[in-house]
Amino acid sequence: MGIIGSIIGGIIGGVTLGPWGAFAGAAIGAGVGNKNQDTHSHNYGYCPTCNTKLTFPSDEGIFKCNHCNSAVILINCPHCSAGLITNDIGKVKCSTCDSTFTIGVCDNCGELYTFKNKSSIRKKCKSCGGKIITKGQQDENTELFSITIGVVMLGMEIAASDGHIDDVEINQIKSFFTSTGMDAKGMNVIDGLINKYYEEQPQINNIIKELNSIMKKDDKLMLIDFLFRIAAADGIVEDSEINKIKYFSDKLRLSQSDFEMLSNRYSAFKKGAKSNSDISYYCNILNVSVDSDFEEVKKSYRELCKKYHPDKFMSMGEEFAEIATVKFQEIQAAYEELKKYHNA
Repeated sequence: MGIIGSIIGGIIGGVTLGPWGAFAGAAIGAGVGNKNQDTHSHNYGYCPTCNTKLTFPSDEGIFKCNHCNSAVILINCPHCSAGLITNDIGKVKCSTCDSTFTIGVCDNCGELYTFKNKSSIRKKCKSCGGKIITKGQQDENTELFSITIGVVMLGMEIAASDGHIDDVEINQIKSFFTSTGMDAKGMNVIDGLINKYYEEQPQINNIIKELNSIMKKDDKLMLIDFLFRIAAADGIVEDSEINKIKYFSDKLRLSQSDFEMLSNRYSAFKKGAKSNSDISYYCNILNVSVDSDFEEVKKSYRELCKKYHPDKFMSMGEEFAEIATVKFQEIQAAYEELKKYHNA
């Protein structure tokens, strides 16, 4: 059972989270590779979607079930040569030898590939040069669940790092998911994960390791920003919370400058911080010093506007676009204050 599976296997069951369906309890709880699967012999087997008995014209290929019209993939395990029937590409586990391997398909000619391990995966089709796709829908669902677990568990760690967890911090965690339009059943899962945190301390380092394998840098930056939002939810960011977020930032392989850039956004919430009206607060937002001239301020302002323009984050989902919008507005507000300060 995988890291994520071990945490949520007993919570999710058959609850529907958005479009993912009952796959949550069956596939995620059991770990990677447990896609709907069967064995085949003598060119017949059963559809993994509707369980209709099928006959096949060849030992390998992609076929369509004549009963439910779903795609059926017929493939041989590269480890033991056993015939397998599945309904998705990506990482699978052979039901005969228990070995894992990856199924890929060319997006141009449809040729199937099997790869014994990650290092053997090809990017281009031998026959036509097309792109080989190796990530199936269920793999993407697994990644979404992994990120969901990461957001909740890391968020709870920040909420608990000052010695007590406030309701306002819990609500901040939940708002991350409600802002994406998650339905009531999905939010029940989030509540279950929060309760699970109280019952059993998660293996945070293992969760971060898994996040590192699936998250891009921009996603990680958004996650660290969100953790600061949780820390600031009760009105003050404690040193213990900053230290914990810094630890997570390092484990997520973000640079010191990345961390400082995000940390500076929350300067007003830190103990002993100067008020928002203080000029140094606006300088921190624009990553300039109080001694910088207006040309430096203007240059940094333009660079930050390009970097955090909300349009760049729309494809990443509403929650990321919302965070970018808040950041963009802060940049603009800080720039206007520094224009007044420099009489520009």
